[in-house]
Amino acid sequence: MTDLPCDSSSDSSPDPDHDSAPWWRRFFGSPDSFALGHFPDPEASRAEALTIASLLDLRPGQILGDIPCGAGRHLGLWAELGCTAVGLDASPMMLARAVRALAKARQVGHAHLVAGLMQALPFGSACFDVILNLFNSFGYLGADENAAVLSEVARCLRPGGRLLLDTRNPTVQILCAPYHQHELLPSGVVVVAHSIYSLQTRRMITTWTSPETGEEVYRADIRLYSLEDLGGMLEEAGLRLETAYGTFSGEPFEQDHGQLIVLATKP
Repeated sequence: MTDLPCDSSSDSSPDPDHDSAPWWRRFFGSPDSFALGHFPDPEASRAEALTIASLLDLRPGQILGDIPCGAGRHLGLWAELGCTAVGLDASPMMLARAVRALAKARQVGHAHLVAGLMQALPFGSACFDVILNLFNSFGYLGADENAAVLSEVARCLRPGGRLLLDTRNPTVQILCAPYHQHELLPSGVVVVAHSIYSLQTRRMITTWTSPETGEEVYRADIRLYSLEDLGGMLEEAGLRLETAYGTFSGEPFEQDHGQLIVLATKP
């Protein structure tokens, strides 16, 4: 980790052997997550990174954090633009993929990878100009930990720093969730995706099961947040909601958009 302030006294490294490991450790610890999560290909990821850079008017010298970064789909492009791009993730498998992705970047020296948890960021206070939480990564945790993610973002942003949070519009997510959809894994194994939304917990639970035995192979359990929900949480964390988009191209958010992208600042 280069000259970023880092709180080495905080041990937020993942513990994949923990008996009560949450669903996302197993899911994102497997290469199957790329197929089941419908990850964009490298060309689409690069185009997305460019669009995000334009939306945020990213400039050389800015320090940004991609939290969590997954396989580092965007980091190389932002490094090429002259930003110091820091990716954090809890999955050793994802970080290993990110290392390989960054090896292809032209300015790899401006990109860094860190193992850790987004609800307990291992960075000093006020060290980032921009923090990004992309690809529906918010809501994986329990209510208190989801709130802690935003509090940690607020702590690590400099005054005037910005958060771009990309999640899914709950209305569209519920309508479009798979209720009995066959998915093909890279190994050739077929699994069946089935989703249930709980009105009580406001969480979408998706399971992938074997069509022969009905045995659960993977699961995802995500809390869905409306724009109003996020506005209140951001304010409580010390961030100010500036605007909401329905696409990275900057279209104002409407209820028929699949994405809900919020831009917030630290006063």
